[in-house]
Amino acid sequence: MRRRPNRWQFAARKPFTGRQRAIAHPCLWYCGAVALLWALVTLWGRVHNASIRVVARLCSNGAAFVSRLFPIPLSEWLVFLAVAALVALPVWGAVRRGKRGLAKGLCRSLALLLTIGLWFSMFWGVNYDAAPLAQQLGLEAKPRSVDELYAAAQTLLEDANRLADQVERDGDGNCAAGDFSAMSQDLWEDYQTLGQQAPLYRSAVARRPKQALVLGPLMPWVGIAGYYFPFSAEPVVGPTVPTHTAYNIAHELAHSLGVAPEDEAGFSAYLACMESEDPLIQYSGALNAYIYASNALYDYAPDRANDLSAQVNENLRHDILALNAFLAQFEGPVQQAGDAINDTYLRVQRQEQGLNSYGNMVDLLMAYLDQQGELGGS
Repeated sequence: MRRRPNRWQFAARKPFTGRQRAIAHPCLWYCGAVALLWALVTLWGRVHNASIRVVARLCSNGAAFVSRLFPIPLSEWLVFLAVAALVALPVWGAVRRGKRGLAKGLCRSLALLLTIGLWFSMFWGVNYDAAPLAQQLGLEAKPRSVDELYAAAQTLLEDANRLADQVERDGDGNCAAGDFSAMSQDLWEDYQTLGQQAPLYRSAVARRPKQALVLGPLMPWVGIAGYYFPFSAEPVVGPTVPTHTAYNIAHELAHSLGVAPEDEAGFSAYLACMESEDPLIQYSGALNAYIYASNALYDYAPDRANDLSAQVNENLRHDILALNAFLAQFEGPVQQAGDAINDTYLRVQRQEQGLNSYGNMVDLLMAYLDQQGELGGS
């Protein structure tokens, strides 16, 4: 009689301990992989920036092709969904499975944050490692004397005075608001014109600036005039006075074209505004440039800045006072907190001067005016 063969005897596997379960959890492996990929993208951006910026531009063009089909900013909905998901994942996990569910939910929120960070770096962060704008435009940015700063501010003031008298005004002398869509289209075309000499401003897919809706009323309170949302490639502009709308549109459009540092985006906005044939758009660029130059001059030579201020004509003075009155409405602890957050973000992106980096556009303005032969001695 044939005996039945013995079955293999397997030793019973011991259950995973809490630490082993944590190490083996797929979510943690995913977080580690994304963090490593994020580090590699950042390193690639610093070593071979030109190549990865081509990839970033392709991603941005794809996002812009989709987002421009919608009249409202998709960014506001995407931000809402992301915040809701980050909060809901751990809460839902805790409700369903207690502490273990909470831990899994927190891990999934971390995974979502890391994924957002990776794509942010790919879509946008690599632009901070691009060659300086002065180098790309052939400008000589160098230390300047107070006399040269005064000459630059005076040149910009002359432009602002002249254009202040050309824009349409109501019976009270207030500058008339321009059409947002028309100014956006005009400025996009101005950038493409600039792109004939400076390829960084060229793009195969048009960007569509949008006015903030849900976030709009909050933006002045936190000191934000506009923002660029890289995931949808949307330049978004908040409420402001009519003299600043065009400049803010141009500033965010510059970001959408890969100009990351704030001073470089501000200078690019000035170039685009002055390229326009619309007096209101030109005035917006000249006025903002004069304000930056005048503030810089005041830091070094208050008496000379005051002398220059005496040359401001009636219409320009009216518009500057209107801007100051608008900004004064929102001064307070909320704006200070917003400034602190924005300052921290800029420093994390290696703009070491934080919010002060906006004022560095004066160096680019002076280099440009010098190149144009408009920076005479004073």
